[in-house]
Amino acid sequence: MASARPPIDQADAPVALPSFWNTLAFRIALLINATVVGVLGSAEFIDLQRERRALLSQEYEKLKEEANVLAVAQARIGTPDEFQPFLDDFCLQMSTAASPGHHILVLDPSGTIPLRAHARANPELEAEMIAAIRGPSPSPDFKHHDAVYIVASAATQGGRSIIVAQSLEPMLRKMQTRAVGRFLGVGALALLIFVVTGVGLWFWIRRPLRELVAVVDEVGRGRFETRAGGVGTAEVQFLANGVNAMARSLGRVEDIRKTEMERARKIQQRLLPPRETRLEGLSLFSVFLPTTSVAGDLFDCVELDDGSVVVAVIDVAGHGVPAALYTALLRTVLRYELNKTSSLDDLLTRTNQQLQTVSDAGDYATCFVIRVQPDRNRIHFAKAGHDPGILLHVDGTTDLLESDGLPLGISGHDGYQANSMPFHSGERLVLYTDGLHELFDAHGVPFGRDRLHDLVKATRRFPPSEQASRILAAAQEFQGSNAFADDVTLVILQQD
Repeated sequence: MASARPPIDQADAPVALPSFWNTLAFRIALLINATVVGVLGSAEFIDLQRERRALLSQEYEKLKEEANVLAVAQARIGTPDEFQPFLDDFCLQMSTAASPGHHILVLDPSGTIPLRAHARANPELEAEMIAAIRGPSPSPDFKHHDAVYIVASAATQGGRSIIVAQSLEPMLRKMQTRAVGRFLGVGALALLIFVVTGVGLWFWIRRPLRELVAVVDEVGRGRFETRAGGVGTAEVQFLANGVNAMARSLGRVEDIRKTEMERARKIQQRLLPPRETRLEGLSLFSVFLPTTSVAGDLFDCVELDDGSVVVAVIDVAGHGVPAALYTALLRTVLRYELNKTSSLDDLLTRTNQQLQTVSDAGDYATCFVIRVQPDRNRIHFAKAGHDPGILLHVDGTTDLLESDGLPLGISGHDGYQANSMPFHSGERLVLYTDGLHELFDAHGVPFGRDRLHDLVKATRRFPPSEQASRILAAAQEFQGSNAFADDVTLVILQQD
């Protein structure tokens, strides 16, 4: 007995591989590269700061030397009128490329500027030069319009000072260009290391782990003979050996389980009547198809002392070993109660009461039971939540054998009803479990009881064995598979 739903793929989906950025290989590569970039970047930054300080010191010493040279020249030349042309010529000799932003002035003790290099005179800049030399906080550098300058001075005769300033922007731009180039080099090196470590980790860790996951997935699907290869690092090989040991253990457990299930299948088969059974005036043909080794379906056929024949079809909720044990229990209880009553409604009531003492809540089963009178001309029937039997007349018409009654296992229920109908020569009684009609095609369309009833009528001219084969074949063709999603039992009883 199974819920009515379209069949689904019972196999688990394959294990999804993680995204690359969430893998161990990516994280190790990222950690290595972050460390390399951090170390090299810090080293480059420290080196650039050291280089900047060295260049500033060098430029300051050059500027200081230039101021001393001009102080000596001013002392030799003497008068300001004679020194001014020299100062202009000196400034003009400096190219913009070699000495950009160069400014020279002479400052007397009163703070006035008697002489300056006219070619690059800038009163605003000159004021900042003087403030840097003679301000309350003298500094070898200052800013002018966001440009950095260094300044140096030298004393001359008469208390005058030679002040020389030069822009550092060209030098800083060169340093910035070199810094960008060096950091790009660090980035390129980091990328190369990332690629190399990524490739290495792919071959040593990620690829072997992918293969190991594939092996685990195969083992999870029951292919216990699958083994992991000895690839990858020692740690991966250690994991592979563990997986192989697990697969071998699971294989041994599976072999034991199969052996036990085969024994259980044979035991359950021995509880069933023969596939073809002939009784006085009756012939019975049955099909029993469990979805696993054992089933939650069962049917039984008993000839009583008075010559009547009782046939019961049982369908327990679920399938597999628990359902099979419950069907065996139910068969035993039915046979026991048959010795105490000939009334089918009383038989089901007594059976339900017995089940209440040994079953748990939620353990329930459907049952359809018939009794053919000794003269074979009438059948009595009752059901417990089961599909109605189909009485197939010789002319092709059918009657559904309906009666009231909830499934067995429901506490306190005793409202079972028995009915009867004539049973003539050549007529057939078709009993089945819901696994035969609760199936679906590829589009989710249900097979349904109506289609089954039509099949029973359409195959009425064939012998019971061939009729059963044609019904099963039609159901399998409809669902596109020979395997049923639920246990299937089909019983055809014909009066000779």
